[in-house]
Amino acid sequence: MSLYLIGVFAAFVAVFFHAWSNIFDNFFSGVVFKNLTVLQFFSALTELVFIPIVLIFDFPKIVSLELFGLIAILALMDVLYTYPYYWALKRMDTSVITSLFSIGKIFVPLFAFFVAGERLLSLQYVGFFLVIISSVFLTLDIKKLRFDKALFFMLLVSLILTAQGVLYKYVFNQGASWGTVVVWMALYHLIFIAVPMLAKSNRKDLKGSVQLLKGRKGLFFLNQFLGWGGEAVYMLAIFLIPVSVVKGITSTQSIFVLLFAVFFAKNGNAVFHEQIRKETIWKKAALLVFIVIGAILITVV
Repeated sequence: MSLYLIGVFAAFVAVFFHAWSNIFDNFFSGVVFKNLTVLQFFSALTELVFIPIVLIFDFPKIVSLELFGLIAILALMDVLYTYPYYWALKRMDTSVITSLFSIGKIFVPLFAFFVAGERLLSLQYVGFFLVIISSVFLTLDIKKLRFDKALFFMLLVSLILTAQGVLYKYVFNQGASWGTVVVWMALYHLIFIAVPMLAKSNRKDLKGSVQLLKGRKGLFFLNQFLGWGGEAVYMLAIFLIPVSVVKGITSTQSIFVLLFAVFFAKNGNAVFHEQIRKETIWKKAALLVFIVIGAILITVV
């Protein structure tokens, strides 16, 4: 199998993992953890458990101070984007929120061209516009003729992640290995989130969150593995293939979320936050078809 096909496969694995992770994120941020900083602290601690998995495939290497600094910026982006992301999750269906990750992708070809020297075909640009327009209209409230506030939260999230994806590619192009970036990202995550945890209010909420987490530890650990695993294979995909293609493939994530909700939420599972009424499903399905078409066009080579 060629490296390009491995990269495409890794991107779809990332989509699958992140789809489930987004569903569980909604549950833990809305039901279990009221303090998002505490949630991030637990997540950062759990990431350290997974580091040995990376060491099996790619042992971290020494890189320049410039690259260490850039990896630190990447980790800080990871910490910062989660706040507007979790706020948006509380306002809208998970499939809509995940589709809104696509908004900032309009800037991916531009950033990738100037930073990583990537060029796209005309059809790939068409694909980007299809994905973005369809994603935006998933949040449109026709009756009130307005866009939900979640759109603006996710616009910020998408811009951060767009810049982060291109910066990943730049770091890899400068010689950093996949394992180096994954391991140092985990360590930087813990450092950055440990600072706000020094606040008295966060330390107080930490004790209460430990109590609420009891009985849900298995699900929480699974969610952290899905989130971490999705990010790790996402980075591998960017390492192997153009970041623009990876970003296009990850635009299909909302489709997976919607399908999971249709098949599993009928039993009244509290983990799912998704409207699956017939009229809502048809609207989402119609728009998600365009996202699929756009994603296919983006992967044209």
